[in-house]
Amino acid sequence: MATSIGDELLWRLREENRQLLVENNTLKADIGYWKSRHSDAIAREEALKKELQDKKARIKYLTGQLYEKKSERSRKSVEASEGPEQRGKRKRGQQRGRPAPGPRDQSHLPVNEELYDLQEGEKFCASCGLPFEEMPDTEDSSLIETREVRGYTRRIRRKKYRPTCRCAGNKGIITAAGPAKLIPRCRYGASVWIHILIRKYRLQIPVDRILKNLALHGLSIPKGSVGDGLKRLAPLFEPIYEALGARSRQACWWQADETRWNVFETTKSKSTFRWYLWVFASAESVVYVIDPTRSTEVIESHLGTVIEGILLVDRYSAYKAYARRHDGIILAFCWSHARRDFREAGLKYELIGEWAEVWVQRINELFHLNALRVQYPAGSSGFRRADARLQEAVQRMKGALEAERKLARRHHAQKDVLNSLVNHWQGLTVFLEHPHIPMDNNGSERILRNPVVGRKNYYGSVTQWSARFTAAMFSIFETLELWGINELEWLSDYLRACALAGGKAPEDVSEHLPWNITEGRKRSWKFSGRLFSEAELECIRSIIAEDSSGTRTTIARLACEQLGWYRADGTPKSANMSQVLNAMQAEGLIELPPRRAGGGSGRMKPIEHTSRTDAGQPITAPAGELARDLRIEIAHTDEQKSLWNEYVDRYHYLGYTPLAGAQLKYLVYSADRLLALLGFGASAWRIAPRDWYIGWSDEKREQNLQRVVNNARFLILPWVSSKNLASMILSRVTSRLRTDWMSRYRYEPVLLETFVEKKRFTGASYQAANWKLVGSTKGRGKKDRFNEAGLPIKDIYLYPLHTEFKRLLC
Repeated sequence: MATSIGDELLWRLREENRQLLVENNTLKADIGYWKSRHSDAIAREEALKKELQDKKARIKYLTGQLYEKKSERSRKSVEASEGPEQRGKRKRGQQRGRPAPGPRDQSHLPVNEELYDLQEGEKFCASCGLPFEEMPDTEDSSLIETREVRGYTRRIRRKKYRPTCRCAGNKGIITAAGPAKLIPRCRYGASVWIHILIRKYRLQIPVDRILKNLALHGLSIPKGSVGDGLKRLAPLFEPIYEALGARSRQACWWQADETRWNVFETTKSKSTFRWYLWVFASAESVVYVIDPTRSTEVIESHLGTVIEGILLVDRYSAYKAYARRHDGIILAFCWSHARRDFREAGLKYELIGEWAEVWVQRINELFHLNALRVQYPAGSSGFRRADARLQEAVQRMKGALEAERKLARRHHAQKDVLNSLVNHWQGLTVFLEHPHIPMDNNGSERILRNPVVGRKNYYGSVTQWSARFTAAMFSIFETLELWGINELEWLSDYLRACALAGGKAPEDVSEHLPWNITEGRKRSWKFSGRLFSEAELECIRSIIAEDSSGTRTTIARLACEQLGWYRADGTPKSANMSQVLNAMQAEGLIELPPRRAGGGSGRMKPIEHTSRTDAGQPITAPAGELARDLRIEIAHTDEQKSLWNEYVDRYHYLGYTPLAGAQLKYLVYSADRLLALLGFGASAWRIAPRDWYIGWSDEKREQNLQRVVNNARFLILPWVSSKNLASMILSRVTSRLRTDWMSRYRYEPVLLETFVEKKRFTGASYQAANWKLVGSTKGRGKKDRFNEAGLPIKDIYLYPLHTEFKRLLC
């Protein structure tokens, strides 16, 4: 019995064990399956995350394209190419069968009367010599003019005479000739049209707003009168427009671009309103063309006679087709467009964002190196060094391009961008052999900005003649700005010439072309950072001729007064003018009176070292102790200036030389013991590391250089030995320099500079006083153009006196 029970229990245990083994094996198999499913889920999740990131990046890019501001694209995508809404719509302007509106009442305007009379010789009969009898009335007419946007009426009274004899050659009534009219039988004078032309085609203000503004000042002009007047003015500017086109074809390189322009008039070949505004910019002219098409024929019509040249453009196919037709035309492509391709690819696809940024930085490096290259004259040693660095960077980029194109697995956006770069590589590298060619065509895009503002403000042109007139005025105004000619003055002169020609364009317009206007005014010379015109040079010559004192100092002072060359504190820049006069004489521009006896060659007399600057007792007290009685004095009196000069000449390793320009000299005492001397003067004219650190242009440098002050001398007397004293004195003096300079010269400097000879000093004092090391000199003097000076290399330190010094200087 016990055996059977044991066997049954054993059997049950075995069966239960078998079932557990089966269940365990099943669970093990399930574990493997679910593990694989879990791995697949994780992989799918990672893929979805990457896809989500990619989609987010693309949404961000497309959102920016849709909502960010564009220079040539409106927020609305309504095409302007829709045809007329309906045929039955009333046409603009005078309606057939309706009476013409009369002139508007301008009787409320003030009247300035002008009386025109016959010449004295015309008041007598040419046959018998008897005088004409003056009549009591006059032949009257009116011209409406503006004066500072206020209209007024010029009451023109032309005196009339009748003969007192019966000679056959006399007319019934002889009337004095009136003023020349720009538009015959038009009541609006030239000043009105100048006002409208400047505001419409230069300031891009719609005619409706111009007329509303005039109405606010009391002058009401109908729109129809303006439209008719502009149409009559258009032929006057055609010779100028054609001359600009001819000048453009004489250039050796151009920038070109195009944008849409609406012309609300349909033709047999053009049923939509979308036309195109093209621009061709050269070094001497800017020409706009408004054409119905965006085809190669537009380029042919403008540059068709050109045999060879360089055309800087974007990658639009019309330019490529034009270059294929003309072997002498070289296409230079825009690096900004190439950089934009990489940037947009990185914004669209997050996966290649870092890759795109690397390429953007490579292109930025090319821009930087080319900017360094073009600041040197072509062929100079500096140019050759910068050019070598640029060529190396281009070769590195080309190597990276070839290496990445060989990679098997690449994103499709990477393929597209790299293929575009390869296809345009020859045009992108034109600037290497032609340094005068910019790396981008941003210039032409900037030139188009002003017309684009006009397109947004007044939508385009109503008729074809107005479109051509618009292109002509755009071309004239942009070319005048290119040559630095005042548009208002030019319009006044040219329209006066047209009025004298009987309301027609002058037969010879050459004297009104920008490149021919007042060449004497264009000729100028630069000395001490200031431009001197031909007229100013004549003024200086007359001062020399009329001066009875015979001293150059007096001539310099009078020249400053006549030319208005003063410092900020109101004192004339006589010292600068003396240097300018000497330089002018050296170039043969003027002839100064001979130097007075005793003046010698103008060299400075040696400074005599007296007992007052003998070496003193050693001073070794700690800087903190000396600072208790520290006293800083400005050398105001002749005695103080003489003392400063003698100490510097005797103990400074450079000796004493006069400080340039505006200057301050400091003497630093502890109680009554002299410790140090500091001198501040005009800054260096051009230093590459400093100028690069500031980031200013040549124009801004010339304008604001006076706000950078040079620490020309810093002398701790040889018998003074105190740790940290030099940096403490620097800090104390620089903290008060702005106030002292403002008090003396009526303007505040914002940046200090100094030069520390590397082989002689470490610059530790300046570093401890928080001056910033920005680079080193090249061992060249200011007039060393051939690297022959061999001067010591000096570290360049800068110290900002204002936190916003870059903004103030740039």
